[in-house]
Amino acid sequence: MVAAIGRKISILHFFRMADKHTMGFQRSLRGRGLFITTVLILLAAPVTGLERSQFQDWQLRGLELMQEKGQTVLKISGTRSGPGEDYLFLGFDQETPNFLRDLSGNFRVQESEYVRVPESRGGSGAALFNRRKSGVILESPPELWPGSGPMESFQISFHFKVAYLYRRNELLSRTGFMDGYKRGLEILIEDGFLRMELQNLFQDLDRNMHSYELRSSERIVLDRWYLLQFNYNASSGKLTLYLNGQEQEVAFARTDGQVLRAVNPAMDRSPIKIAGQYSGWMDELRISPLGSERTTMSTYDSANYDPLSGRIYQKRSEALSPVMSYNHPLQSLDLGFSGKEPPGSMLSVEYRISQETFSPGTGEHILPFKRLKSDSRIPWNGSAYIQWRVVMQPTPSGQESPLLSALNLRANPVPTPSRPTGLRVVQELSNDHQICLEWNQNPESAIEKHGGYRVHLGPASGQFVALLEYNRDKKPLRSSTLDFPLTEREKLEQKARPQAIRRLKQQKIRFMVDRALVERNRIWLNRREAYPLLERGRAYYLVISAYIHPDAPSSNSSEIVHLLRN
Repeated sequence: MVAAIGRKISILHFFRMADKHTMGFQRSLRGRGLFITTVLILLAAPVTGLERSQFQDWQLRGLELMQEKGQTVLKISGTRSGPGEDYLFLGFDQETPNFLRDLSGNFRVQESEYVRVPESRGGSGAALFNRRKSGVILESPPELWPGSGPMESFQISFHFKVAYLYRRNELLSRTGFMDGYKRGLEILIEDGFLRMELQNLFQDLDRNMHSYELRSSERIVLDRWYLLQFNYNASSGKLTLYLNGQEQEVAFARTDGQVLRAVNPAMDRSPIKIAGQYSGWMDELRISPLGSERTTMSTYDSANYDPLSGRIYQKRSEALSPVMSYNHPLQSLDLGFSGKEPPGSMLSVEYRISQETFSPGTGEHILPFKRLKSDSRIPWNGSAYIQWRVVMQPTPSGQESPLLSALNLRANPVPTPSRPTGLRVVQELSNDHQICLEWNQNPESAIEKHGGYRVHLGPASGQFVALLEYNRDKKPLRSSTLDFPLTEREKLEQKARPQAIRRLKQQKIRFMVDRALVERNRIWLNRREAYPLLERGRAYYLVISAYIHPDAPSSNSSEIVHLLRN
């Protein structure tokens, strides 16, 4: 078990917040003025109530969310099915009917109404249909089974246990009305016996329609599990009905020595209906090509041996998150997870992170994933784009799956400095072509080490078109403007009381602004708008802000106005 660090976020809540909890900083123009708005940082926080729809932006490939001991976890789907192996497979393992899905990845569930119960014949759950209006409806487009035109060989199998017998109990049907005739197949229990009805489904060379019916030889009783299997062999026309592995009835779709083919009309879009009028249990419903041997199997895909290569291989499942963006600059990220990894299985939690945006499908040769082995703090400086990937592999026997119960991502933003104070113009050091500004030094020492101050200058209140930088890294830009100029009175006091002037320099910052400095800043910041040229006899408005990271400035100081002398 790997412990999550910091503030733990449930798997469910984490996926919900992914790609929605972002941090932003924006600059926008209002008239000629530039103002800076800092958008609050939104970090993931636990909420009450779990909603599976929160995972709709994640790509779950062979993984699904389940409820175990009152906790939502991510684990391998108990598919017992793979692409190309089944036309349709419903395992009823999903936590709620709303999230029932075809584990073969083909059909879309249109309606689903039942009660999930743990009494299953495979996987972790079964469906209990306890109302006459309950059931499952699947969309049936022409490109999926039964197709459009002649049908290939297929088999249908599922487990069922009857709780109450109506006169007519519909287990499965796929029927429609074409040319005024009812066509399709139905599996039902009528008068206590199982029936397989194939109505007007077969066609001879003259396009005459033919129907067939198969019945069980034994009566269906309540509260007993049955395994139904129906086989259709297109080459021989053989129709076979099995119950608990015992052959019940055999029929051949033939006439005058001619094998009749099952044909589904090209325009038929009739849905597949399951348990339309049925009270009882159902599990492991499968429609697959005839000859599939996956009737009894392990809960998950087991390891297989390839005799040609001499290697053992086993399928892996993965979940891929959307790319989460943190536009507010970060100084670090804390990552962690918790889960369970049975011996022989694999649980790999991976991440990739960049200061530049990237798409979820970006190749690993461009931005590789890194495996998160333990709780980690990742130093960072700036905005961040991060993506998770979870990879799982069951035990070699296919009996156990690893699980992920929590992910933890805590973004630690660069701190925003406090608002600068004490801004004033030192009149004794200002003249007709320069302004000497003074303000109190901020208490954050990181400003001196990593950041600086910005002077916002404009011709009108609130309209600051010039942006001047004050920090040690950019000293060549300002020549000697980082020196602390003294008035004549202060120079005399420095001789008499040097410690007082030393304290003044420790507590205050002075910055000389002239026309040359304004122009250098305009070129350095690549600003195209015209900066004020500090003309004589004109008033200028000023504020300052502090920052540790350029994209996380403080709020502006109080505004002052200064009139240049003539």
